[in-house]
Amino acid sequence: MSKFVHLHTHSHYSLLDGLSKIDGLIARTKELGMDALALTDHGVLYGAVEFYKKANKAGVKPILGVEAYVAPRDRFSKEANERYYHLILLAETNEGWRNLIRLVTKAHLEGFYYKPRADKDLLREFHGGLIATSSCLGGEISQNLLFGKYEEAKRVALEYQDIFGEGNYFLEIQKHPNTPDSEKVWPELIRLSRDTGIPLVAAQDSHYLRSEDADYHDVLLAVQTGNRLSDDDQSRRFFLVLTGGYGEKIQRHTGGTREHGEDSRALQRRPSARQSAPARLPQAGRQKRERIPAGTGGRKNGRPLPARGADQGA
Repeated sequence: MSKFVHLHTHSHYSLLDGLSKIDGLIARTKELGMDALALTDHGVLYGAVEFYKKANKAGVKPILGVEAYVAPRDRFSKEANERYYHLILLAETNEGWRNLIRLVTKAHLEGFYYKPRADKDLLREFHGGLIATSSCLGGEISQNLLFGKYEEAKRVALEYQDIFGEGNYFLEIQKHPNTPDSEKVWPELIRLSRDTGIPLVAAQDSHYLRSEDADYHDVLLAVQTGNRLSDDDQSRRFFLVLTGGYGEKIQRHTGGTREHGEDSRALQRRPSARQSAPARLPQAGRQKRERIPAGTGGRKNGRPLPARGADQGA
């Protein structure tokens, strides 16, 4: 059994960014000898129900999550060129699942500006039952480190730990070949972990299943960005890793101890598949029918009811 578990995974529900279908993700997870998988699509929970049902049926533990967008100031601020940071959120309990729904809903209804954005006020209000990681190079920690702002990265990391609680926030470390920025932040994340005591967790920002899928992912990104396929290729690093030694390799690079290199498999044992389940899923074909009081003559609120099938154009 692999000691590594994917905790940062995108499906085709990450629109124009993720290439993997749910069925393929689950099959590939089993092929790699992994018994758990997180789904963390960009800003949405579209795939959560399908993923939960199919993963359980296949004997793979589903971890429900999202790669949230976090506004740099607050979700109501929508000034020009103000965008967002990335943050991974994983439901550990049923409370966490409900809070994921609340966060994603409010991000769409109150914080939408280019993307559905939450903010730290919302995270403080709805942090219960959630595990968070600092996410990819688009995360607030990595962005500060990339620009040489180590002390600000340290302040932000401690702020997130305060929001989610000690033991519920992790610094996410990734190893993407041929990505210079990834190599640049790697030693700084290790240093930050040692200085703050916030544990690292190994992850891989996965957008497709196999390395040979890169060309197809290029096409998808070109549609999203309007670029040409001849432009600089950025997609050849974001597939599900092929071996189970990835987590152990990261632990060796980070000192080889739990203090500095959290085993992703140990972290995945915390969310319970039953606890993080979508509660009371709607059953297809069973809709509640509204009763019309007798004596209304087929009317409701003074208006005639539509003929049967009229709404389908029959």
